[in-house]
This record gives sequence, structure tokens and C-alpha cells, in this order.
Amino acid sequence: MPYIYQNRRYLFDGYLEEIAVNIDSSGDLNYCISKLLHLLVKKEGLRYETINSLMGTLDCASKEFYRKVAAPYENLKEQDNGGLY
Repeated sequence: MPYIYQNRRYLFDGYLEEIAVNIDSSGDLNYCISKLLHLLVKKEGLRYETINSLMGTLDCASKEFYRKVAAPYENLKEQDNGGLY
């Protein structure tokens, strides 16, 4: 879950904002995510527990993005344009 303690967010936010302003494409974003995963595997070790944890985190991040960003957007567009059914 992305809701880490407020007092830990400062460790990441400045770096992430700097990275975000330089991302110009889906390829750039994919590279950044893939590189971070690679660095974490290097740090934690190449083993099933690490891979499983990272895969689960990616899955949960995707679902959280859908829940907080994509679904509300789709609901707004449905209101604007009418429902499908």
C-alpha cells in the first residue's frame, strides 16, 4: 500500500519529483520502473521471495492507480458522454 508514514515520504518525494519532470514517454517510465526493480533485486538478492514481493507490489500499485485515478476518470467520462448500457 502506498500510504507510508508521513515522516518517511521526504526520503523519496524530492527524487521522484525530479525524475517525473524528466519522463517524456511511456518508455522512459518503463525504464525507470525496471531500473528500480533491478536495483532492488541487486540489493535484496535474486530469490523467489524478492521477485514475488516486487511482482505483488507492482500489481498493487497498478490496482491503486486504477482505483484512485482511472476509475474516477472513467466515471466522469461516463457522466459526460452517457453510459454504455
